[in-house]
Amino acid sequence: AHRGGATQGRPSAASTAPASTKYVTEHVGAAYLQSLAQECKANRGSMKDRLGSLPPTAHFQSRPGGASKVVLFDVMDTLVADPFFGGFERDLFGIDGGIKALFAIKDQDSFVQFETGALTEEQHFATYFCDRRPVDGGAVRRYLQERYAWLPGMRELASELAAAGVPLAAFSNYPAPWAPLVE
Repeated sequence: AHRGGATQGRPSAASTAPASTKYVTEHVGAAYLQSLAQECKANRGSMKDRLGSLPPTAHFQSRPGGASKVVLFDVMDTLVADPFFGGFERDLFGIDGGIKALFAIKDQDSFVQFETGALTEEQHFATYFCDRRPVDGGAVRRYLQERYAWLPGMRELASELAAAGVPLAAFSNYPAPWAPLVE
């Protein structure tokens, strides 16, 4: 979903903000986010019931004079499928045994530090594996970019919401340098 960017009318994963929470708070407002969270919490049961009964072609209308609302989407595995869990370790590194085999030899702190901006992309790839074997960062970027795909129904949902005038925003904890790969 990259740092949370927002372009009215279409979800966007790009932003230069150092953290999605900071970006959303600065651009949407902490008080507004808090009021949305309280409303969601108060309506959790009834909202689930109402959403379950909506037909796939439901239309959304803004409320004249009502409070402004926004739909926030997480990006990865909400809007688009994460290709990391679809054979990444085998396809790029020739590692058999699934993702658990990759995690057994991968430096777990490297991505977290990259994600928070403590490491550059180059530093992340240099520290990707515990044994510091070389990683072709360009190949990783190409692999991911070629395999990001909308999850079934999500492009249609986002399009319908946008057409109805519902403000949309996307956010994620994905590293900012990788946001363009998802777009």
